[in-house]
Amino acid sequence: MTSAIIPEGKKNIHGVYELGIDPNIASILLLLSMLSEKKVLLVGHVNSLLLDKVRELAIFVGVIVDVLEDAYEISTSDIITHAVPNKMELPLDLKWLASMVILAKTGKGGIEHNSLNGKKLSELKAYVQHITDLGVLVEDDGQYFVFKRPKELSKTGYDLSGLKPIEVISIMALLSMWGSSDITLINVPWSLCSVYARDFLVKLGVKIEEVDDVTTISEREFQEIEYSLPTNLAEGVLIASIVGANGGDVTIKPANREEWAPILSVFNKIGLEFNLVDKELRVWHDRSEPLDVTDLKTSRYPGLLYEVMLPLIVMQAMQMKKFTVMQEAWPGGIAYIEDLKKLGIELIVNESNQHDENKQLYPIQMDVFGMTGIEISSYDLADCEAPIICIAWALMREESLEVKNYDRFMSRFPAFEEKLRAVGVDIKVTEV
Repeated sequence: MTSAIIPEGKKNIHGVYELGIDPNIASILLLLSMLSEKKVLLVGHVNSLLLDKVRELAIFVGVIVDVLEDAYEISTSDIITHAVPNKMELPLDLKWLASMVILAKTGKGGIEHNSLNGKKLSELKAYVQHITDLGVLVEDDGQYFVFKRPKELSKTGYDLSGLKPIEVISIMALLSMWGSSDITLINVPWSLCSVYARDFLVKLGVKIEEVDDVTTISEREFQEIEYSLPTNLAEGVLIASIVGANGGDVTIKPANREEWAPILSVFNKIGLEFNLVDKELRVWHDRSEPLDVTDLKTSRYPGLLYEVMLPLIVMQAMQMKKFTVMQEAWPGGIAYIEDLKKLGIELIVNESNQHDENKQLYPIQMDVFGMTGIEISSYDLADCEAPIICIAWALMREESLEVKNYDRFMSRFPAFEEKLRAVGVDIKVTEV
């Protein structure tokens, strides 16, 4: 187990902060690379346990993944294993995508489920149900869900409203390989990772076009490609939010204007100063001048995304002023609210918008009032749905904090403590 000590004192950061590669999106793109029989070069190496495990899974099913000095080279000829076993220690979403890529490429696939229970099993069963809408044949042998390609797709148009990002990506992968004519997708709930997945498939050689919110997938002609892995937007928002809460002056780079636009709109409304020039975002704040707060409402890309909203909630709660969070959530998608409560953030969830079991996506509204004076000296990320919330909270207060199972945060934000040390905050990380 990895433990971290967040130091005591004001944590106002100054300097230049270089964003790292997003391990989750990198993992998704590595798995999608398996669709092509051509060589794929993913540029941008990252020391991430998550990405290392995805690479192990790819090699397990027969893919060659060479780690170069600053890139991953992927070559896929034959898939030798068609099912993803539980022994591959990965998040369910990535195991699901791997099984769908294998199914898309070979016409058969599978995922082990006999050790899953509760929330994860329900989640997997929902994924399985949704791919049957494409005509995918599914069998349950008691240990694995086994998938087979249909003789033909059930239809030429699909409504993806309410599906999770990993489901959108999986369906794009299946249709990219199986479609013999134009296939249309409507009401696609685009997220940052699904947008990157779509653009990557286009780069691979799949023709995907979007006109008036209708996405069309047509022919494919795979080609060798070189693709630069994207940086971690949530990491940048976390750093900017620390400046907003504590004061400081930091330049975050690289910063893509389109991705940052909804976040900068929030900064404008609350009075957090910034300047974005040539993919370098400078954010600064004098703590003696309190920030305002604004309501936060998530929407599909390029709007304000759930993935980057969480540090903004913590930063605004520190201002001790009421604001409202509005979100379209999937079942289980508001579990992070318990994290906020445990850390002393006062809030009320609108009870009239609780989950209707017949709906995949449903609205919630949460009123946030500020912080209590809760005293916490130690916190275990094993009990945390969204570790970024705990780390944001710890770095926005003056007290010290021991963070247990810190590796849960490190897997999504590798080398975070090294980069934070360069801008003035020294987190001590130890193996326990």
